[in-house]
Amino acid sequence: MSIFKCASKLVHFSVVDLHEALPPLSLPMISNQDHLHPTSLRGLTHTAFSITAASLPQVLDLTSQLNNLEDLTIQACEKPFEEIPRLSLLAPEAFSSLKSLTLGGSPDIINLICCAFPANRTIQSAVLRMHGLYTNADIALVLSGLVATASKESLRKIIVTSVLSRNDLAEWDTNSEIDTHQFMLDIGAIEPALRFPNLEVFSACLGIPLYLADEDHLRIAQAWRSVQLLYLSSIVQRVVKGHRPPASMASLVHYARYCRSLKALGLCLDASTKASVEACTRAVNTCDGSEGTASLPSPSIQMVEFGPSWVECNFSPAHVTSLAKAFTRLFSNLAACRACRTEELGVPQAAWTWMKVQTLYEYILFATPGRKVTTTRNLWKSRLFSKWTSDYGQDYEKVALAAPGSGVEADSDDVRNAEAFNQIMYKAARDELAKISKEHEVI
Repeated sequence: MSIFKCASKLVHFSVVDLHEALPPLSLPMISNQDHLHPTSLRGLTHTAFSITAASLPQVLDLTSQLNNLEDLTIQACEKPFEEIPRLSLLAPEAFSSLKSLTLGGSPDIINLICCAFPANRTIQSAVLRMHGLYTNADIALVLSGLVATASKESLRKIIVTSVLSRNDLAEWDTNSEIDTHQFMLDIGAIEPALRFPNLEVFSACLGIPLYLADEDHLRIAQAWRSVQLLYLSSIVQRVVKGHRPPASMASLVHYARYCRSLKALGLCLDASTKASVEACTRAVNTCDGSEGTASLPSPSIQMVEFGPSWVECNFSPAHVTSLAKAFTRLFSNLAACRACRTEELGVPQAAWTWMKVQTLYEYILFATPGRKVTTTRNLWKSRLFSKWTSDYGQDYEKVALAAPGSGVEADSDDVRNAEAFNQIMYKAARDELAKISKEHEVI
């Protein structure tokens, strides 16, 4: 351990040992050649541990003594038949300087670590990483642990992820006889997080979508009014057969109305039915007629990503037009809407449909007299819109047929334009996400 005596200004420290439990790592009051010098590690601000679950007591004992610690990462791996140790409650002053906490492991392990912390730590950022398919109770257990340790006023960011293995994905294959309904997540999974009113980023990429209803989205929008990035979509497109998302397009109205700092939104909604769009229109009308509420359209929302509702959609020009018109009443600065994860599964129709909606949204703003257009357009798009103005005017259903992604009235220029628009839309969406949060889990 003599190396630490020569590193008096050490601020970053990491340990990786996935084979056996670590030896005691306490910082004694009196140093000798067999122990760490107390002043050598007390200046640490960032520590990271990738360990077996059996090493958790040693790691927490060490890190709880670091008075300047700001960033702590613990990735705990459970070995087969390994007994999970009991963790003692830490001293009330432990982790008083901690700002960023990253925990990885099973839901039980993450909850165990959090519950060992003193309450009301002024943590600002929490990243919680798991592997596998989990139920409502599992996800709620993880977030309940965070509620037990983090101050509800200080926390600004929660990112919770679960990466699925090939075996996990096999459970969703068409030939699988496993009842996937047990993995349907609803508001109960994330309800503990609603206790943090000052969140600016909440991302739940759990491998499967959250099946939320319109009233659930209303609760979320009213609870997290300061949110800038809200991501409730899924890492891969896996849906429960025969179950459409219960939320309609009307849920977008709640976020446009209450979340006035929101920039990027990822949801699992049902926009494939006429009733869903009509519900949105009614909600917009109700909002416009209300007194004392924030006005529409929202000037802040720049990117909307839709979840796995679009696997089987094939919208008519009338439906595309209805969606685009609804967008013009909801958003004034939308840079991109996408359903790219569906396209990645080899079903491009959905993504092309949303390119039509996006393009028609911009064209309606372009063609409406007196409407201020704030969306980004390059030279080819201006020429294209001008041509549509002379050919179609405000006959938007014909424009929907001619929009990128349609085989109708397409020529070589249209194909090139569609390809260019495709690149613009996806780049805008990814850039917007990257700008709001640099965490790779939300990209």
